[in-house]
Amino acid sequence: MAAALAATTLALADTLCSEVLKPLFNRPRPCNPELMVQGARCLAGLKSSLSFPSAHATNIFALATLLALLYPAGGFFFFAFAGIIGLSRVYIGVHYPLDVVGGAIAGSVVASGVYAAYRLLKNRCPRAPV
Repeated sequence: MAAALAATTLALADTLCSEVLKPLFNRPRPCNPELMVQGARCLAGLKSSLSFPSAHATNIFALATLLALLYPAGGFFFFAFAGIIGLSRVYIGVHYPLDVVGGAIAGSVVASGVYAAYRLLKNRCPRAPV
């Protein structure tokens, strides 16, 4: 069941980020070749796609939140790993710090919603395979 919840969470989080939030905020990346931030570190090369929120951060924090809700004992490790991934996006120059924070919030909200729906269905249909 965890795999199905994870797949659902990632599908929703990635779609929200890429199809709704990025076009809505329309923020260029720090390594955008047309708007190059002076002194920016562009270890991943120049990118012209949109920046806010970070899809990597959105997806990894969605997964970390879901796993922390399902397996509370591992919460620290799930979020520590997600944090490292988020920081790596800033370090290589493809995101601003706020892009990662926005992605973390968006992913956590999506995962919390999926988990809440799962718990609601599980409580309403105790014999169902959920």
